[in-house]
Amino acid sequence: MVFSFFLVYFCCNIYLIQNLLIMKLRLYTFAIILCAGIFTAHAQNNVGINTNTPDASAALDISSTTQGVLVPRMTKAQRDIIATPATGLLVYQTDNTPGFYFFNGTMWTSLSGGGSGDNLGNHTATQALNMSGNNISNVNDITVARNAKLNSLSYSTATIAITSNSLPGSNRILTSDFPITTTPSFVEITGYPTTGTWTLHGIPDGADGKIVHIFNSTTQNLTLFHNSSSESSGNRIYVTASVTVNGQGIYTFIYLQSLFSGDGGWLLLAAKD
Repeated sequence: MVFSFFLVYFCCNIYLIQNLLIMKLRLYTFAIILCAGIFTAHAQNNVGINTNTPDASAALDISSTTQGVLVPRMTKAQRDIIATPATGLLVYQTDNTPGFYFFNGTMWTSLSGGGSGDNLGNHTATQALNMSGNNISNVNDITVARNAKLNSLSYSTATIAITSNSLPGSNRILTSDFPITTTPSFVEITGYPTTGTWTLHGIPDGADGKIVHIFNSTTQNLTLFHNSSSESSGNRIYVTASVTVNGQGIYTFIYLQSLFSGDGGWLLLAAKD
């Protein structure tokens, strides 16, 4: 009887010792796996979802061909009360011109070109603007600081002052009196050598089909002279009657090679003071 008791006791102790050894082995294994995971987390500084090889340049690399990334969606009012937004913070705004917006460090700015739009107000371009064949519509005024080109037609401007004239005392303006040899599309005359009414006899740099606007910005009168013999061939003005702009006003001319028996000349299209 006593022997049986000790036999049972001995077997139970062996069973307990075996279980303790198994538990210790499991704990050691778990510790090794945990340490390996911690080491891997420290060695790899980015995360991949659905990929075991996230791109080294990305902190987060998500791979999928059936799903996308969904950023926080909110109204403009909710967006505007985000406390101290970080520069680069991205949200999708669901109202008041919906679209993607990011915080640029100062204000929320739209990323979308169409849905969110941009009224383009108060922008200063630092490089050429390429419309890629798209149209600009509903324009009121276009102000040109220097030159403009529409299709193959160039539009340029110049401001000149007539400081001397080839025929002193006659108040005549010949092409040789222009301080420029290449006439732009718009010429503003700001002054004359003396007071009184001046007569324009010719315009330099004619080419068939070219249009030129002569703007007299002074208070002195400017009269056009038809087919002046004092002017060289090809530069003369063609008018059917004497035309005078009283004070400030503008003349519009087109150059036609067929005028003056093929020598070419400037045909007056309009005059307005």
